Amino acid sequence: MELDAVIRNGRLDLEGPLPFPDGVAVHVVIIEQSLHVAESSAKREPRDVAKRLAEIAALPSTNVDNLREEDIDKILYGGDGT
Repeated sequence: MELDAVIRNGRLDLEGPLPFPDGVAVHVVIIEQSLHVAESSAKREPRDVAKRLAEIAALPSTNVDNLREEDIDKILYGGDGT
């Protein structure tokens, strides 16, 4: 089960109710999300996202089963993969 939460006043504030009765013990694993990434994502304009999606859609279709690691780097990073 995955739940979304926000830290407020040093406590987890869950986005919705839990499907457990009061008093049930649970084990929680927290994966830290970078605040920098969250803040920069929130500032993106919808047209920027649409532009990126259009660029992705325009990429040539490739059979990835036969790609080497170097080929994948060229696709992702351009040029020589560096």
